[in-house]
Amino acid sequence: MEILRREIQTLLFIATAAGIWLIILILRTPAGTHTLSPAIPFFVKSNPVITPPPFEEMVNASSDGTNSLIMQKELKGHSAIYNFFVLDKGSPTKRNVFTKKEGISQSLSIPFNAWSPDDTFFFIKESTPGGINYYVLQASGQNTQYPNITALFAKLYPTYKITDVTGWGGYGLLVVNTKTDQGTPQSFWFEPSSNGFIPLYTYFK
Repeated sequence: MEILRREIQTLLFIATAAGIWLIILILRTPAGTHTLSPAIPFFVKSNPVITPPPFEEMVNASSDGTNSLIMQKELKGHSAIYNFFVLDKGSPTKRNVFTKKEGISQSLSIPFNAWSPDDTFFFIKESTPGGINYYVLQASGQNTQYPNITALFAKLYPTYKITDVTGWGGYGLLVVNTKTDQGTPQSFWFEPSSNGFIPLYTYFK
């Protein structure tokens, strides 16, 4: 009985001490800060800034695989420098055939069917806020001028508008699709050797 009485006294002492400690803790805690659950951290969702790579490269091989057109784009502040190179199969070096500086809202690209069948010419596409331009260049790099097909066509056929340049329809003949002001489709051939356009009876889709 004596042992049981001592155990009960010990338990009562522990319970009393715990109660006193809890009361002291509550009294020392500032008003309005009582909480029954841990604080949940607040996370602010941020939108990551996507920075374009400072250097890009695109390669387009000719249909017979003997030549490759290489476009290198390098960002310079608020503009980009585009360099176009031609690499002949078996040659250890590439030659620069065209360089152009574009604003940040403009870009140059290589169309899928850029090479002429005889690998003599290729064309590139320029996207600007004012529209699309197409340039034809000689693969040899002996370019004294770079015909802008869009500008040349607009002077000769002001009532037509180029909708697409699809590729080469033969040796030295580039297919240019257009439409009239009334929406009638019309295809032309562009001949780089003469910078002339030849109307076609068939519309190339």
